Amino acid sequence: MRYFVFAAEEPQPRCPLAVVRLDDDGTEQAFTRALRWVGSDDGLAGVGGELPPNVWEVSPEWAEVFLVDMVGEMRERRHGERRDRLFEGVWGHLGGGPRIDLSEGEARLVAREREDVEYRWFVPRPASPQFVARVGPDGVEERFTSELCWGPPPLLRLARLQEVPREQAMAGVRDLARRVRESWQQQLWSGQYDYFAWFSGGDVLDLTSARSLIRRRGSGGWDPEQVLAHSGEWVPTDQVAGHHRGRSGLGEPLAISPEEAERLEVVLRERHEQWRRAYGN
Repeated sequence: MRYFVFAAEEPQPRCPLAVVRLDDDGTEQAFTRALRWVGSDDGLAGVGGELPPNVWEVSPEWAEVFLVDMVGEMRERRHGERRDRLFEGVWGHLGGGPRIDLSEGEARLVAREREDVEYRWFVPRPASPQFVARVGPDGVEERFTSELCWGPPPLLRLARLQEVPREQAMAGVRDLARRVRESWQQQLWSGQYDYFAWFSGGDVLDLTSARSLIRRRGSGGWDPEQVLAHSGEWVPTDQVAGHHRGRSGLGEPLAISPEEAERLEVVLRERHEQWRRAYGN
């Protein structure tokens, strides 16, 4: 299976005109702004290396990214809301990395409503930042600890737990991840820069949902910051400092290692390039 993106010439809507999939037998189908797959006769089966300027081939992973963006933007225009979580609780920020293999997930892209996995959420009582617990529909408990991952609870359970809303539990996860990573940044990570992944509501355990990458020279100071812009250049910013000064509503930074920053930079540069081709900016 091969996938092609057809970019639009008009500025609005910003999403592609269509994503076309080409089967091995030459059959074409297009996912259009009507949010459904329809038969297509764009003649891609006979195309060699030459494609029109507004068409290019993408990987299955990037095909899904554009499909998600089309669903999000067209739903917003149609219903007045942009849904970031579309099915099974696995979709993060629109434009982030794919979460479900395309061949399994594409038929469900246009589902009107899907519920997240029904976890119950717990925190220690009295309140403690040491861990957050969740219990799935099968009754299995997992805990998010200072190891910054979900795992089985200890055999000896001393903490008393109280059930809390998902939003409160997720706030505890973000806070624990932030504090542990700040400690690692100060004590374990060294290099020319401190690095931060910037999240605006996404899953802080998944770097592919980060919106941007920020670097700051020196450790623990207030040196000038730079953000990796869509142009591919590092440009001045004050996002991290502003967040520490109490500026709200813009998202939040998470300290990451130089190795994680290197991987995130590759992801973001590819994302920016794909976005420039699709949207012209």
